[in-house]
Amino acid sequence: MRERLPVSSIRRETLLTTLLFATFASLGLFLGVGSLQSQTLDETWTLQVAGRTVQANADGSFTIPNIPSEPQSALIQTNPNAPTLPHFTRLIGFQTVGQQLKYVYSPPLEIQPGATIEVTAEMLTFSNTLPVMVTGLQLSAGQSELANVGDTTPLLVQASYTNGSQTDVTAASHSTVYQSSDPSIVSISSDGLVTALKAGSAYVSAIHEGMTASTCLLYTSPSPRD
Repeated sequence: MRERLPVSSIRRETLLTTLLFATFASLGLFLGVGSLQSQTLDETWTLQVAGRTVQANADGSFTIPNIPSEPQSALIQTNPNAPTLPHFTRLIGFQTVGQQLKYVYSPPLEIQPGATIEVTAEMLTFSNTLPVMVTGLQLSAGQSELANVGDTTPLLVQASYTNGSQTDVTAASHSTVYQSSDPSIVSISSDGLVTALKAGSAYVSAIHEGMTASTCLLYTSPSPRD
């Protein structure tokens, strides 16, 4: 039986999340030129998530406390009482070997208030090139004005990446989440469909891998749809 090594974890306190990392005897994969090489974390690795940075321990374990529950956005600044929703962000790490940088990264991790996230070695990818990361997010709505209560309009979220590409990340399967500044006026489905519920206006926002899109202002009228 393989020996289980110390667990690294992240705990979230109040509005902050803690990230805990657990390494096991099983190894991650180093994606280099040529054959794959076994790699694990040790004290030479620096790890970052949501602006928090720590050094891994000699056994590969680490703890990253006080991860913000959600990225700062215009929506949050406009309405500090808006509900706190989970969002997704990646763990990124780097190591210097001679004059060469090596990297490690996780899939998107769901950050929730007060949660403790355990990351295992099987979740990590090691590489000698920087992973493709999101550099920007654009949010648009099919209609900026909804004429009647009950009307709907789809949102479109486009992510820009460090390699210059763009991808439609509107669907929930891309780990994009949405917020409405007033859910009693407009609701947003997990796949970005906005529904007018009553007369008024509300800001909507999309969050994807720690990036927040520009908000859209949607209007509704008091007339219910037939």
